[in-house]
Amino acid sequence: MKKIFLLFMVVNIIFACIACNADTEQDEKESLCVHTYEEETCITPQTCTKCGDTKGEALGHTWGRWITLVKAGVGRAGSRKHTCSICNETEIEEIPAIDESSSQPSQSESDLDKQWFLNQYKIAKQQYIQELNNMITENQSEIEKMHTEISRLNVSYQKEVKYIKKENTSVGIINNKLKAAEAKYNAAVNECRSRITELQEEIAVFEVEMSAPTVDNILTILSKNCSMTSREVYAYYYQYENSVH
Repeated sequence: MKKIFLLFMVVNIIFACIACNADTEQDEKESLCVHTYEEETCITPQTCTKCGDTKGEALGHTWGRWITLVKAGVGRAGSRKHTCSICNETEIEEIPAIDESSSQPSQSESDLDKQWFLNQYKIAKQQYIQELNNMITENQSEIEKMHTEISRLNVSYQKEVKYIKKENTSVGIINNKLKAAEAKYNAAVNECRSRITELQEEIAVFEVEMSAPTVDNILTILSKNCSMTSREVYAYYYQYENSVH
């Protein structure tokens, strides 16, 4: 009995070592791999074609509008489908049967379409506002760079003035070079200030647009998100316009 127990322990140790070596080899393989990642998909993150290492997250499906396959009736369930605009995967779900005796009737096809559109409109509006906010941030960043450039130009100009006065003895030559340097400095500074004004004006426009986003711009994003034509998107909008605002 003791021999059998010892044999059992030896076998377990051998299998443990084999598994450990396999894990070590895999870790070494991954650490030595020069990764070549395939693009992420709706259901998988970026994946190395050589070792299987992953990074990031899957995109997730971008579903289009629901299309009714079979309308629900009294005591009879229906069905509908929608398709991902990225990978074309189709999802089908049941539409509950209409219960004639229920005090709360089932959602109609129109109700489901309305819910879908309002949700997609909300997503597109948030996306548009985020884009505007990003543009404001970019403009503010560029304005800071312009102010930094003006400071740099001023330092450079002061150095040039000192150099001109140091290296020249003729008053006429000094004055001419100082005028040229000043003109060059002023032109560069004015260009920066002009750009700052343009950026500030753009920010003001973006801020107004954020407070009351233009419907056309939101629907353009919705159209792209859902792979729909402008005519289809506007047909939905005009149908549910009162619920949107």
